[in-house]
Amino acid sequence: MYRLLIGGGLSGSNDLLGDLVAKARQGARGETGARELLERENEMRLMKKSKTIIVGAAIAGLASTGIAYAYWTTSGTGSATATTGTVVGITVNETTSATNLYPGGPAQPLAGTFTNTNAGAVYVASVTAALGTLPGTCVPADFTIAGSAPVGANVASGTGVGTWSGLTIKMNNTLVSQDGCKAASIPLVLTSN
Repeated sequence: MYRLLIGGGLSGSNDLLGDLVAKARQGARGETGARELLERENEMRLMKKSKTIIVGAAIAGLASTGIAYAYWTTSGTGSATATTGTVVGITVNETTSATNLYPGGPAQPLAGTFTNTNAGAVYVASVTAALGTLPGTCVPADFTIAGSAPVGANVASGTGVGTWSGLTIKMNNTLVSQDGCKAASIPLVLTSN
């Protein structure tokens, strides 16, 4: 490669751009060789691009061989347990008081709520009532418990929750002395089902 010196002489150079400028000046003065220099520059650029692409492909190929994905598969067994809690019975509360019962008098309603001490709700289908141990000379024939108290619902945990109603109690006229039941407290046994 040659470089045109200001004095018009040529000097050796590896500077392609400088050579191009020098040849262009020669061409402007009618000297030949500028076209050959441009063609040679284009060839060198193509060779440089080709080398870059080849080197890039080689690096990518090497990099891809250095990264591998592998895994093992297997199966196994195990065991676990779960436990259930327990439930305790709920208390059926009477919130209406049947008062002033007398022989042959009208039936009086029984209704109430529940006390549920469980951690969660419990299902109550219905409530029933029966006579407990009667005081004095009272006998079961002196009273009638009637009706039904369907609930059909979950009763939440808590005191005084949920409701029931529909039962009645009445004092019967048995046509004999019932003086033993005067001013007596009649126990009722309330049961949830």
